[in-house]
Amino acid sequence: MLTVSQVAALLEISERTVQRNAMSGCYGELRYVESAGFGGKAIRISLDALPETYQARYIQENDLGSDEKSAGKVTDYDKAPAWARQRANRNHAILAEYEAFLLQPGKKTTLSQDFARRWSQEHPEESISASTLCRWQREYQKKGISALLPQYGQNKGKHFAISDTLMVKFIQMLKDKKPISSCHDVLKVMAIDNGESCPSEDTLRRIAKELPMAVLVAIQQGKKAFYNQCQTFTRRDPESVRAGQVFVGDHRMFDFSILGPRGTWVRPWVTAWMDMRSTKLVGWIVTLTPNSQTITASFAEAALDPAIGLPREIYIDNGKDYCNEYFAGRGFRGLREKKNAADEEIAKRVTPMMERLGIIVHNAIPENARAKTIERNLFRNMSTWFDPWFDTYCGSSVAKKPEKLADKLKGEKNKVKYNITLEQLKEIFDGYARNIYNKRASERGKGREGECPDETFIRTRLPVRQTTEAVLQHFLQKKTGRYKVGRNGITFRGREYYSNEMMEHKFKDVIISCRDSEPDKIYVFDLDERPLFTAEAIQLRDATKALPEEMHAEGARKSAEWEAVKAHPVYQAAQSGNAPSMAEIVALFQKHGPKSPDPKPTTVTEMVPAPAALRDAIRWSQATGTDGMSVFEMVAGVKIESRRGDGKHG
Repeated sequence: MLTVSQVAALLEISERTVQRNAMSGCYGELRYVESAGFGGKAIRISLDALPETYQARYIQENDLGSDEKSAGKVTDYDKAPAWARQRANRNHAILAEYEAFLLQPGKKTTLSQDFARRWSQEHPEESISASTLCRWQREYQKKGISALLPQYGQNKGKHFAISDTLMVKFIQMLKDKKPISSCHDVLKVMAIDNGESCPSEDTLRRIAKELPMAVLVAIQQGKKAFYNQCQTFTRRDPESVRAGQVFVGDHRMFDFSILGPRGTWVRPWVTAWMDMRSTKLVGWIVTLTPNSQTITASFAEAALDPAIGLPREIYIDNGKDYCNEYFAGRGFRGLREKKNAADEEIAKRVTPMMERLGIIVHNAIPENARAKTIERNLFRNMSTWFDPWFDTYCGSSVAKKPEKLADKLKGEKNKVKYNITLEQLKEIFDGYARNIYNKRASERGKGREGECPDETFIRTRLPVRQTTEAVLQHFLQKKTGRYKVGRNGITFRGREYYSNEMMEHKFKDVIISCRDSEPDKIYVFDLDERPLFTAEAIQLRDATKALPEEMHAEGARKSAEWEAVKAHPVYQAAQSGNAPSMAEIVALFQKHGPKSPDPKPTTVTEMVPAPAALRDAIRWSQATGTDGMSVFEMVAGVKIESRRGDGKHG
């Protein structure tokens, strides 16, 4: 009989685990002894109740080996497992009561039947027949208590009578997930064709049960399923990192439905970030369509929290929304690009946000679901603790799908009865994340046993890493697309936002950032990402029943905008005087304008030949003397040159 500490050292597990296993009956019947110095009882566990390999190790380590003579006396009872010996002890007790019952007068057959009937009525879970009692009595006289060992389970670990040919065909049919009953029908025909016998259907089921589960997963579901479900994974030491050092991010679809914008049932999503050291949920966004914007927004929720701040590293997968140039770079997807790109092309690449914030990015191995601790901790807890409480729960697998789910999703009445809005779900999930998941103490797990995620985060966190609020707003809250500053403000997500500072930016294109947790406030940047102003949502006023105070506030807002216009330097300059008159402008140009010389007459003249009709008129005027001048007098003192390139005229 061993102590709890001895069993824990032998099995290489904790004493608490040994105690829990002992209380659940894993080690058979226990013995209790007086505890020296502490009061109460101490547990003692039988060495025979442990696996045979550990029994052999204990015997070897403590020099308890027996000689060949004593080894030859080992019975089947001694070699049987603990559960079989317990059953044999129970059968021996029943046999003792049976033999005591036979001592009363009467025929043995009648007495045996009476005892079997009474025993079965009083112990329906241990019903027994008269023939079994007689067999036990007969065999016990020959073999002792070994004869009372249970007979089921004798073929465990043994090979079954099936030829190699049929075995190969059976495995090939299992690969295609054929039912074993159908496999048996096909194998019977194959056996007849080969002139051999075919095992029974029950034997085939036992054969399938004995096949290695890892091999079955590999042949039926493929390599990826084997990696995710069966292959050995690297055990990371949680104490090698500190809280606030590494954040792990991912998306998850909830296992229930809500009504979408088109009035149909849809399954919502959550984009979440978890601290690797403490498993604390640090940032999250509940949405219908997860994308790169929800990734940035949920990361911003953690980064903008003064108690959490920016991590030193992040661990993400290789989805398109995570591996984008703006957020964290291309990751493994970037390896597909040309490795020998020109220097100018490298210089043109977008600097990822994580690089600008000095955060190291780790990408999980592609198609490797085992890599991210957020799936093994947070998402598993959501699947078993959060999702099943909703009326439209659909189960994490087909096997867990509720039978009445289809009826709940039918009809307009059920849409009203079972639906919750997206805003309601956000509020519920916020409460779950803050008050349940982050507050539940861990019963196991290295580095945080007995602590809740919040407690571990506080105890092990690094100094909070932060930057200015303007930088975080600039990098972590951008929304894609351009928005125009209109006459009545900026329209964003169906609401209008206004600021007194937006007057000088009206009718310009801008970029907007915001936090989903603060929907009434937006931050506005120009197209060069320079901050401009902060705007707040405009509250709509009742068309006919607005209160005087509300109208006064509206009037004050409009008056403030007009006062801002009047105070602007441009307006002040415009009102300071009139524009100069044209006479003043002419005088200024005469005084300070360009001083190029005015054109003067030249002595070089080019004569243009006159048309024939004109020459006739000239001759006529000369003949009549009406012009008072001859043609010779007209050209006297004028130098005549020929046209350039034309030698016909002189």
